[in-house]
Amino acid sequence: KMDRVQVDLPVAEFYPAVRQAALMTTENQPGIYLNFKPGKLEISASGAEGGNTQIDFPVSYDREEIRIKLDPNFLVDFLRCFPGAANLSVYLKEDSSVLFETQQDNDYSYILMPLA
Repeated sequence: KMDRVQVDLPVAEFYPAVRQAALMTTENQPGIYLNFKPGKLEISASGAEGGNTQIDFPVSYDREEIRIKLDPNFLVDFLRCFPGAANLSVYLKEDSSVLFETQQDNDYSYILMPLA
């Protein structure tokens, strides 16, 4: 965690955005992009027929842009376990795994590897 950038995200906004972007994915294009930019997170995906989606929302992030491609199915499996009031801490590093942590009754950690 020491060499990673921490971004806090509310599950209530992040989960529906991930699910919406996941609707665009296909077997040939399975990933969604999490693009962290100063002040906002862009979640995007492109479909096989040329359709695409992008959902933006504000985040407390003030570093260089980091773009990570993840399998939304694994992310949805994790996020659906938490109530909308929960908050996540996301630990990022370019071209590396992403660590998601939440502080609930118990602490949960979840690591996702980026897609190539």
